[in-house]
Amino acid sequence: SINLHIPAEDIEKYDEDWNNIIRENSSYFRELEITTLDGRKKRLETFGKVFRDESGKAIKVTGITREITKLREYESALLVKVNELSRSNKDLEDFAFMASHDLQEPLRKLSSFGEKLQDSAKELLTEEQINYLTRMLRATENMKHLIDSLLNFSLITQTQRNFEAADLNHIIKQVLSEQELKIDETNASINVTALPVIEAVGQQMKQLFNNLVHNALKFSSKGQEPKVNITSRELNAEEKE
Repeated sequence: SINLHIPAEDIEKYDEDWNNIIRENSSYFRELEITTLDGRKKRLETFGKVFRDESGKAIKVTGITREITKLREYESALLVKVNELSRSNKDLEDFAFMASHDLQEPLRKLSSFGEKLQDSAKELLTEEQINYLTRMLRATENMKHLIDSLLNFSLITQTQRNFEAADLNHIIKQVLSEQELKIDETNASINVTALPVIEAVGQQMKQLFNNLVHNALKFSSKGQEPKVNITSRELNAEEKE
């Protein structure tokens, strides 16, 4: 009898489930764990069909039972590997984000100071020194593109982050602090009105404003001091559609 191999505490539940199958189901699927006479644990999977007479009384049950112990062991081991891989990927994403974000500011200053040196001392530098400086600035720009790509990748892979209250006023202050050298260099005027607190991923909003301010300063007309206004307003019903 199968009851010889089922733990004593599970026998009543097993019998109850089986009686429900006989009483109500036309087909069934069950999975259970048994203990063999030599003490080994095994997983069994059973599926079959209940045949009934015209009155609905069960007259015959047919089915197939197979052992799935190894299958469940493989699935369990695979789940452990998947979880380990997910943790590893999460750690890698976090590292990519922190590394790229932390490297941005010193790289921006290096680029800005290099450009200032190029503009202010070009008459004092030899042709060879100017070549070195130009190559340094080109390498700095290439490095910036690599870091931006890494940061964008880390942001994309973290899209499952939950939205939370993001104070845009605080975010803008951080952005303007990071863009301080470029603002001073272009003698830009930045006007910021009171901004709302919104539901968003704060770091993504910071990246958005960083890109907007950077592009506003970078692509301003030569010879003119940039003027950047940052304001907000609520969309009307038509604009929300």
